Amino acid sequence: MATKKLNRQQIIEITKDISIHKTNSLASMREIASKLNVSVGTLYNYYDNQESLWCDVFNKMWESTEKSIKNILNQEIPNADKMEKMIKLISSDIKKRNGYGYKLFNKIGNNLAYKQIKLFDVRKFLKESFLEVISGTDNQKQVKINIITTLLLNGSIDQDSKLLNEYINLLK
Repeated sequence: MATKKLNRQQIIEITKDISIHKTNSLASMREIASKLNVSVGTLYNYYDNQESLWCDVFNKMWESTEKSIKNILNQEIPNADKMEKMIKLISSDIKKRNGYGYKLFNKIGNNLAYKQIKLFDVRKFLKESFLEVISGTDNQKQVKINIITTLLLNGSIDQDSKLLNEYINLLK
């Protein structure tokens, strides 16, 4: 029997596609294997467990967002516009991914998730990025950054929210 060529990137993409179309859960190994037309055991040749796979998917998605934020920071536009673009990008990505990160935390728990994904890196990167574009004294900046970062990562801001402009104005 011929074996199917498979790589981690294919597994990540299929897992992401299945997971973002599910309302309150993430893709199971069985669903992923079925979509890839391989056995469940084959997936375990690439990942020790499904939690590691889910975390890998989150990390890849975050890398894409991080790259986009860096591009915004390099634009020759006013800082207020950079800040607005970053907030809209992040909230749009969260919506586009159907709350993948929230589903991940709910499924495997915060402690495990914090250890396996780049969430500390995400918070640090967001804080450093916002620090470049927010006005005010150092203390004021830190308070504003903590507020907006927490709201974004908790899903309290989304691009369709009427409050989005209020959050953006808070940071100016």
